[in-house]
Amino acid sequence: MKQPLVSIIVPVYNCEPYLRRCLDSLLKQDYANFEVLCIDDGSKDNSAQIIKEYPFKYFYQENAGQAAARNRGIELANGEWICFVDGDDAVNEKYLSSLVAGIKEDVGMVVCRINRINEDGKYNVDVMKKYGVITANEALCTINIGPTNKLIKKEIIGKCRFIEGKLRFEDILFTPELLVNAKKINVIEDVLYDYYVRENSTMRRFDKTLDDIFTVLDKLLSKDFYKEYKEEIDYIVFKNGLFGHFSRIVYFDRNTFKKELKKASDYIKKNVPDYWNNKYIRNDKQAYFFVGTRLFKINMLGILALPLKLMEKRVNR
Repeated sequence: MKQPLVSIIVPVYNCEPYLRRCLDSLLKQDYANFEVLCIDDGSKDNSAQIIKEYPFKYFYQENAGQAAARNRGIELANGEWICFVDGDDAVNEKYLSSLVAGIKEDVGMVVCRINRINEDGKYNVDVMKKYGVITANEALCTINIGPTNKLIKKEIIGKCRFIEGKLRFEDILFTPELLVNAKKINVIEDVLYDYYVRENSTMRRFDKTLDDIFTVLDKLLSKDFYKEYKEEIDYIVFKNGLFGHFSRIVYFDRNTFKKELKKASDYIKKNVPDYWNNKYIRNDKQAYFFVGTRLFKINMLGILALPLKLMEKRVNR
């Protein structure tokens, strides 16, 4: 088949300890027709010097956040297809060839599975609920919201961009819009993306930016496509506004935990009041979600905090 040009966008900010691992993995791709755009978001370490050792494109910008770096990459990309790889992650040598092989007629996005690797070397592979070509409705409720394990047709991105201003959780707004634009998504079983979980990752910080999740979800609820995909978007809001927030606050002191849990609970009751009648919420059989939803219904979700802390590696704050 024709080998379309693929643009790989790599946002980089102080990734020196991990950057060679990432760039080496891109250099080893068994697919030939691609470009790599490294967007240096004002790094203070030796990231720039490392990038310049590789035959990739280098662009510098004053520090404006990962969202701004990704957006600049979209603007600069020449490819028919785009994918995002974070500077502290890595990909399989068949990452591009397998994703491109998944391009089918009328498909706007190809999605692979992720290998999540902890600092101690332990890993777990995500399991998709569905494989093959699926609709946007199915994709909104079955695939992860992050952009990094996806090959995206540039045409469907259009004017869609990540929210800038260093707002956390911006993926939750960006990816659903792309899924809606794509209409059809091909989910392949290949595990091609290595996501490295680090304790000092931006997603592991506990500070006032936790409230960004509600700002992002408000924006998602106000999108033009909300009415057409109400049940699917409500599922995303319920899952991320309640359970996503819950998983991040279990390490707080008791009073802060209770305050944050009430904030999340009140948000859901206000914005997804009919959650119990939502088919996606009712039918999700993942143990944590299934049990948690029923405990939430009787105002007892808090009792899951201790089991969750025992299940996850403790975060060093």
